[in-house]
Amino acid sequence: MKHTRRKLVITMALCMAIAFVILGVAFNLIVNAHVRTKAQHCISVYMDNDGVLDRTEMIESQMAGASFIYDPKKDEPKDAGTDDHKDSYYDDYYGGYYDRYDDGERHWYDDLFDFWNEIWDDDYRGYDEIFWDYYSENIVNWWKTGDTRPEEMYKVEMGDTTLFVSWKNTEDGRVQFYYVNATSEIEMIKTISIVMYIIMAVCIVGATLIGLFVGKKIETDQAKQKQFFENASHELKTPLMSIQGYAEGLQEGVISDTKEATAVILNETDKMTNLVNDILSLSRLESGAYKLNKESVEMRSFLSECLTSMEAAINRKDLNVDLKVEGGLLLIDADRVQLEKAIRNILSNAIRYAKKEIKIFYDGKSLKIWDDGTPISEDSLKHLFERFYTGKNGNTGIGMSLTKEIVEQHGWKIKAENVDGGAQFVITM
Repeated sequence: MKHTRRKLVITMALCMAIAFVILGVAFNLIVNAHVRTKAQHCISVYMDNDGVLDRTEMIESQMAGASFIYDPKKDEPKDAGTDDHKDSYYDDYYGGYYDRYDDGERHWYDDLFDFWNEIWDDDYRGYDEIFWDYYSENIVNWWKTGDTRPEEMYKVEMGDTTLFVSWKNTEDGRVQFYYVNATSEIEMIKTISIVMYIIMAVCIVGATLIGLFVGKKIETDQAKQKQFFENASHELKTPLMSIQGYAEGLQEGVISDTKEATAVILNETDKMTNLVNDILSLSRLESGAYKLNKESVEMRSFLSECLTSMEAAINRKDLNVDLKVEGGLLLIDADRVQLEKAIRNILSNAIRYAKKEIKIFYDGKSLKIWDDGTPISEDSLKHLFERFYTGKNGNTGIGMSLTKEIVEQHGWKIKAENVDGGAQFVITM
């Protein structure tokens, strides 16, 4: 049985681990492919716009990037997005404006142009050169040592920074680089992956614990089933041996009182029949094969009929039975046949253990059946209604299991308790 638990735990943990590994791999592949696609799009836009990315395109690409030109002859990276563009912009507009009004003399707007050039070169352009040169130098060094092809995109790791880089040759023999910074996206993927691995570990531990619990429950059920079949076999073996003994005695002429022998055989046959019927009834109810056939049942007359059917057993023990039903006509919706089985099982139990008295009380909400027998032990109270529980007297517990199943099929509840020096069964309707 321990092997069952071990196999179940290993299977559950292994299944969880495989599922999370597949999920983690699929997540990383899909998300990294998405980031690469975004980077490719952004670089394509750069290439189509000669290294210039306007505000709208930058928002749509959702990635920060840039472009610069490298001259292998001078070995100096040059930012294509600021310096070249600035010079062109300056020459086209301000330079043209200056040439149009240049008369060889210095005017007030000459100071304005000098002031503009000072701001651009010392502040704005200086800031960009510091920013771009950091990546430019590293990208150029990577390009020199790597075997790359033009207009192909490559993923380049630079310390904690992740760049996607592409390049192409310009018409004047220089090299123009395009790149986007995907560090934030890659870091986000790593963070999510770590969280997923933590969740995976927690789930595997949880699956292991659940496997241990379920495996233990299965082993307990298997042990109970084994014990049940042993007890059921014993219960069937005893009447069978009695029947066989009396039958052989009648056959050989050893027993002269055929009436008594026949009575014993019939009695033992009834015991076996009842046991087998209880097992079959419990199986049908639990599997859902039997559907309750509810009808209106008047409790006062119904309880009286149940007692009448057991009058012989009550008289044999000379028991005093007190039936009390409060109210007038008390009707309930129930399967009369199944409810009678449940009540008769409780009454049989009460008759078996009662010393002198049995009390039955019904008030429209609950049915209580009490006897003055020995109180039920605390351990038996916990397991009394379990399907395969064996009591201290060796009974299989089929009757009480069947009773509980019938009561719950009606949507009611049943419990056993020790009250006033005796045992009591309570059905709450």
